[in-house]
Amino acid sequence: MVAKTIDLAGLRVFISYARGGLDHTWAEKIQRHLEEQGADVWRDEHSIEEGNEDWHRSIERGIEKADAVVCIVGRDTNDSRWQQREIAFADKRNKAVVVLRTDDVELPFGLLDEKKPIEARADMRETLDVLARKLAEISQKLNRIPDNDEQSFVGVQRREELAYLNDLIHKDYSDREKRYVALEANERRSNALERVMNTVMDTDAVLKDFGMDRVDHEQTVEKTYTDALDAYRSLRHKPVRRLAVLGEPGAGKSFSLQRIVVEYAQQALKDPKAPIPLLVPLGFWTRESLSLEDFIERQLDKLGRYMITLRDQQRAVLLLDGMNEIPVRQRQSKVAQIRALAQDERFASAW
Repeated sequence: MVAKTIDLAGLRVFISYARGGLDHTWAEKIQRHLEEQGADVWRDEHSIEEGNEDWHRSIERGIEKADAVVCIVGRDTNDSRWQQREIAFADKRNKAVVVLRTDDVELPFGLLDEKKPIEARADMRETLDVLARKLAEISQKLNRIPDNDEQSFVGVQRREELAYLNDLIHKDYSDREKRYVALEANERRSNALERVMNTVMDTDAVLKDFGMDRVDHEQTVEKTYTDALDAYRSLRHKPVRRLAVLGEPGAGKSFSLQRIVVEYAQQALKDPKAPIPLLVPLGFWTRESLSLEDFIERQLDKLGRYMITLRDQQRAVLLLDGMNEIPVRQRQSKVAQIRALAQDERFASAW
């Protein structure tokens, strides 16, 4: 008999366990097995970067992003302070929990409400498959949420996309299409900064403030647009899909970004394969300890948990607005994160 494939593609799983001993070995085996089925697995040893001083926050974020928490309960669980905290935090966040019991021990207080746990079998492979099938049930529920019509279903990611897109079009930027007036812009391309759109200002002075002033003027190529939106529209067809938009205060940078966001949102509302515009105001990024990716996910609210998924699907158009609003003392340290994220080719484009 051919074993039935267990599809966990896209499911985010957090593994909670006591470090050292038998449960540590189980955690490693579970991670490997679930990743083979397509799951995105968070486990401390491979998910927390070495030297990360904010590692406890990484654990919280791992649980917050997870669709399900696999809790390995064994003889060391009650003595593991951090596992107890993970269990309590998962409960606080109402996460779906799957318990794997590896020893004949009572469940911790925070897991007493959970249904019958999976008991570790002598055959480890059989145990792993039972666990994977339980997670597959959770994945199916997450991705088959009834829409208005009880006979039709829409994936939870698409549901959040539609809510986000409708807010952009009908609430956040509802007047941008009507009020927009074409804005002339000059595009300059060089080796150091592949593409810069300048709306009448001293470009190099601004870049110097962020430690990005080495522009090769001898190899610069310029182009003029009567409407800045055409520069945005053409970006998707170019080999380098990155654009830095510069201009004097009040020149229309933010407004033109918001206007193109509405255009992208209208397209994405009709076509589930179209890219999603992710507009993020950098002026609110004031915490030095907060990474750019975590900041973006928070700004996008419920859609934020799908930012990485959209990027991997090449359906994320990243729009970072107000780079000059980043606190002055933080600019040079944060520009490295901005540059690294913008150069990630998995994004449909980055502005």
